[in-house]
Amino acid sequence: MVFVGTDKHGLSIINPRQAAVADVKARENGYDIFVRALSVKGNEVWAASEQGLYVYNITTKALHHYTNDASDPFSLSDNPLYCLLHDRGNGMWMGSYFGGVNYVSLSAPPFVRILPSPAEGRLHGRRVREMVPDTGGQLWIGTEDGGLNCMDMATGRITHIPESMAFPNVHGLCVRGNELWAGTFATGLKVIDTHTHRVIKSFQADGKPGALHDNTIFSIAMSPRKELYFGTIRGLCRLNGSTGHFEYDGNIPPVLINKVKFDHLGNLWVATQNNGVYLRTGTARRWIHFTRSHIGGYTLGKTVGLYEDRNGNMWIMTLGNGLFSYTPRTGKIRKVSLEGYGTAEPVVLDLVEDRDGFLWMSTLSGILRYDAGTRQSQLFSAQVTMLDNQLNVSSAAVDRKGDIYFGSYNGIVKFSPGAFKRHYPTPRLIATDLIVNNTDVDNHTSGSPLSRNISYTKEIELAYNQNSFSLRVVPLAYEQLQKYQMEYILEGFTDTWQPVRVDYRIGFDNLPAGEYLLRVRIKNSKGEWDARGIQPEGGGKAPSIALVLGKAVLPSLRLRNGLLHGPPSSQAQQAQTQAGDGQAGAGERDGTL
Repeated sequence: MVFVGTDKHGLSIINPRQAAVADVKARENGYDIFVRALSVKGNEVWAASEQGLYVYNITTKALHHYTNDASDPFSLSDNPLYCLLHDRGNGMWMGSYFGGVNYVSLSAPPFVRILPSPAEGRLHGRRVREMVPDTGGQLWIGTEDGGLNCMDMATGRITHIPESMAFPNVHGLCVRGNELWAGTFATGLKVIDTHTHRVIKSFQADGKPGALHDNTIFSIAMSPRKELYFGTIRGLCRLNGSTGHFEYDGNIPPVLINKVKFDHLGNLWVATQNNGVYLRTGTARRWIHFTRSHIGGYTLGKTVGLYEDRNGNMWIMTLGNGLFSYTPRTGKIRKVSLEGYGTAEPVVLDLVEDRDGFLWMSTLSGILRYDAGTRQSQLFSAQVTMLDNQLNVSSAAVDRKGDIYFGSYNGIVKFSPGAFKRHYPTPRLIATDLIVNNTDVDNHTSGSPLSRNISYTKEIELAYNQNSFSLRVVPLAYEQLQKYQMEYILEGFTDTWQPVRVDYRIGFDNLPAGEYLLRVRIKNSKGEWDARGIQPEGGGKAPSIALVLGKAVLPSLRLRNGLLHGPPSSQAQQAQTQAGDGQAGAGERDGTL
């Protein structure tokens, strides 16, 4: 088959054997489709046209049409497309007439963005908070600025609950039978019929006996006996089903409660803003207040999330103090390390478990997958997974198919964990910058040790007064879906692997003359370390960069295939310094490859 794009008949297929021509798509909205470029990738034909992008599946004969949507910043920037280019990283580039260049990765796991829009059937409200599924295949979505939404998880269509405009700031949600209980900020407690989508009951802090003490409810949990507990801005209370009164628990101080949750044993967990975490055991109904003595000197201040995994471990999320895990068998809480992503650990806002036992965490840095068995993690960058860097606390859900939803300050991110089982190529590493004495230098800089561009350089000779320097080495991947974890070790200089900094630099201050061995490794999509080293452009079979440091005739400092080769210097330990604020040079050690 031969695919042809024309200015009058759009996309057509020519069958040379039968001498026949068939239209795939010739007209759109009454106008001839003007196709300017074609690209074939696997079993798909991509057609750039005046009316947008068409993607035709040769096997299924399905045709998808992509156009600009003013309300969706992830859509095409403009409809008139003029050219297509498929790169070696399995990305497709599209040049438009008015909207510049567009890019899409064809190998990256798909993240679906559910964006706010005033249009019918779309999400109302940008700041998505709690989300809970009901028994009828609906996902209830509370927002902090647009009220309550209900999504049909089979079709993706969203219905806005008009009555919720009277309580636009929704926080805690809990489904009990055919009722959705919704806690709000400053407007009380609401009960919605999940079938009719109508508000059927409302509770207010009206000062009467048995009433709420305040109209702000942040969290709702249902006990194994179907009793409802509420975390409010003034403590913990329970709704007495017999009297209809709210009964406050005097064992918990009247403080702001961010989360209440029952575990599979019927124990009640209470997470507070400033008073740590409380646990009421289901049998003895005895309260335990976790203090520094329980967790090795750490504090559980600003606890924002609680989640129980399939093994019965309770995961405790805090703002600023890290992630913790409670093991029922030992009764101990341990600090969970999520290191390796720059200068600070990702701040976990919420988490859920997938069908394979991986924990998926929404963080301030993006979406992180964590293997509790191996304690290995992978971070998928916020720039790719959502519109901004801010996912929201208490905003995660899993549907019947196992798809995961995370709420953010600008809509919802949805994805299938199964799509991440596929492994993706590890990008090349290439040197892009040399910084000497806090100054960027290239082959045109006066006194520069470079005779050609750093990306093509195989040997660098540094003078004795140029021994404070750094190299920036980056992964060649336009779309950094995964924020690559990278580490380095300079043998003869340090005996431990050091994490790469977010600016991809490794630097040294006052490094003495000598020869060292620098090893660099990058973690691939399998979670394994892959040490391939720096690969300069045009390097042939054995690309290398050699660094010669010193004055007169001194030992050399060599970097070959991403490794510094040579015997260690006895003075090397004196040269390593702690990384600073991103400046490479005096008084600092940078991150690396």
